[in-house]
Amino acid sequence: MSLTQEALSLLRSWRIRVTLASCLAYALYYWGRYNYSGLGPFIKPALAWPAWQWGVFASAMTAGYAIGQFINGALIDYYGPRRVYSIGAVGSGLANIATGLFPFFPSMTTTWFLNGYFQASGSPSYGKLFTCWFPPKARGLPNALNDAARLIGSLTIVPLAAYIATVMGWQWGFIIPGIILFPAAVMIWILIRDQPKDCGIKGCDWIPEAEKKSLVKEMVTAYTFVWKRWRFLSHSVAYGMSQFTRFGIYTWIPIYAVEVLGFDPIAGAALLSVSPLAGAIATVLFGWLADKLGFGSRRILLGLGLTISGLSLLAIGWYPHLPAVAYVGLVFLVGAFTEGLDTVYFLVVMDKFGKAGKAGTAYGSLNAVGKIFGTFSSAILGFVLTISGWISAFTLLAILGFIGTALLIPVTAAWIRGDIE
Repeated sequence: MSLTQEALSLLRSWRIRVTLASCLAYALYYWGRYNYSGLGPFIKPALAWPAWQWGVFASAMTAGYAIGQFINGALIDYYGPRRVYSIGAVGSGLANIATGLFPFFPSMTTTWFLNGYFQASGSPSYGKLFTCWFPPKARGLPNALNDAARLIGSLTIVPLAAYIATVMGWQWGFIIPGIILFPAAVMIWILIRDQPKDCGIKGCDWIPEAEKKSLVKEMVTAYTFVWKRWRFLSHSVAYGMSQFTRFGIYTWIPIYAVEVLGFDPIAGAALLSVSPLAGAIATVLFGWLADKLGFGSRRILLGLGLTISGLSLLAIGWYPHLPAVAYVGLVFLVGAFTEGLDTVYFLVVMDKFGKAGKAGTAYGSLNAVGKIFGTFSSAILGFVLTISGWISAFTLLAILGFIGTALLIPVTAAWIRGDIE
């Protein structure tokens, strides 16, 4: 990298601006996504939904999110993250408001599906931003900070949504976060730029220069480039196991806390909030470690995470009469080693595909696979609960985590560097 002192100073200033703006924007994105978790104990009895119906509603958002990741990742590579990031915030805001205004299962499921699609504009946008603004050995920390911000969004919105439902009615738990996403979109447009050259900064040699084809040709080329690598598929399915757990606990932990552990709805929401709190703390540590320890640390950190979270879930499901503080500790472990490691999953694909200019496509594809698993999680666990009960549901989560650990074995440092395919 050959930059003048003036250009370096300008680059540092813009990096801080882009990182902070993205962190705040994505935290507000999460207010429009995980508000449903705090509202579940209110919606389910108010609308007389059985477990399977609540599971299908929750799965609608992750289904839309998975589809959006497949589409939006390539759109971000083509049009740039700033545009897609801001449009997604507006769309998610409108979908949240509609979900609150029309309290009927078909309409709520449809608008929540659309919310998932627009929410899928967020994570590949900031992944592409940090790929363009930071070289490979400096991406872990900004990515981790953005992850911490989104988890703070989860941490705050779950109990806040439950409080709003208690005071104003559950519909407002969708409407208020939806309204807040409109100024978030304006902030993204004003404060963020796609890459350094948009600010007059030249000489950032980690950013590839590629000639653009038509959108369709570009998408076909990008997806072929990413998906022809079988190790990417193995890594993606391992991430899917992690997301199956993550969406399962967001949908069911508040209800488990109320129906089995005897918590009131706000306390149940607060118990779930321990997971994103742990993730927000852990993601900064894991992002820093990933930068310091290099490519070889990736699969070790991820494998440990899936194993420890699996053991913690077994304890939660098999021992429903422990002191309340024990469940706080166990949910903390699940959050730290599930949500806290999201950064590392995505650093793998940012480092692997960033030089080829396909970071957005790879990021979106990985997230799409994860959310496909997340889509089925809420509904499958709902049916397991209907047929068999809570122990079976938590055991299933643990087993899938152990399988994910095995799938990470091929994700070696040599593959990430490009020495092998």
